[in-house]
Formats: sequence, C-alpha cells, structure tokens
Amino acid sequence: MTRNLTYSYFRKVKHQRELLDDYASALPEEGQDTTSQVVDYGEVRRLLHQALSALTDQQRTIFRMSREENMQYKDIAAALGITEYTVNYHLKKVLAHLRETLGNNLYMLLLGVWAIFF
Repeated sequence: MTRNLTYSYFRKVKHQRELLDDYASALPEEGQDTTSQVVDYGEVRRLLHQALSALTDQQRTIFRMSREENMQYKDIAAALGITEYTVNYHLKKVLAHLRETLGNNLYMLLLGVWAIFF
C-alpha cells in the first residue's frame, strides 16, 4: 500500500510539473509588453466564468470541491451523498466541456494555473 501511495504521489508531482512547464511556456519573455496579456487575462476569466455557469449545479459543485478544495473523489462522494463513480463521471463531463468551450491550449493553461494557486 505504501508503495502504491508513493507511486501515486510521484505521478501527481510529474503531472503538475508538466502543467507548470506548459504554463511557463505561455508566459511572456523578459522585456515583452504584457499590457495586452493583462487584458487577455480578463477575457480568460470571463470565458471561464461563462463556461462554468453553463454547467449543472452538481457539476459545478463537484468541480470546485475537486479543484479548489483539493478533495478526493471519496470525500466529495461522502459529502454529497453520491457514489465515487458519479463524481468521476461528472468531472469527466466538466473537463470535456471546458476543453471544448475554451479550446485545448487555454484549457491546459487554466489547469496549470489551478495547480499552482488552488
């Protein structure tokens, strides 16, 4: 069991590093004008809010519990009185919706930001 937890931890760390690398490659190089990127940030926030508002209440709740509160599937399931399978199903639907709505590059950038700040 300890070995599996260790493997899971290192897989998660590797995934987070890959997301950070993707995020870092999208950052401006030193000396570049970032004014347009600040404006773009506002647009990204608007698009994200719009994409999240299109979800059902349960999908939005599960997504926030998973991403913002870092809750595990079993904890989300217990808190909402649903099965872990239902949690997994809804998260897959949410992530597919975000990918479709925001486009793949923006989606990867947002997941990288979420990994850093939440």
